[in-house]
Amino acid sequence: MDKHQYPDALHAALPKLRRGGLFITDNTLWSGKAARPAAADDADTQGVQEFNRLVYASKELYPVSDPVA
Repeated sequence: MDKHQYPDALHAALPKLRRGGLFITDNTLWSGKAARPAAADDADTQGVQEFNRLVYASKELYPVSDPVA
């Protein structure tokens, strides 16, 4: 899986995102794993958690979650 790269993808995309633009991400809930402590060797869950932390801490983004399965 590539979820450990979510924070890097966010950092790469934000400078290219226009005001009012959309940055859409899949699996940010990660089947509930994002809400639980990640194992030390679980880089994908850690990546999703860090991505979520960055998005919700940003003053430039307006995060919205749509949990559609």
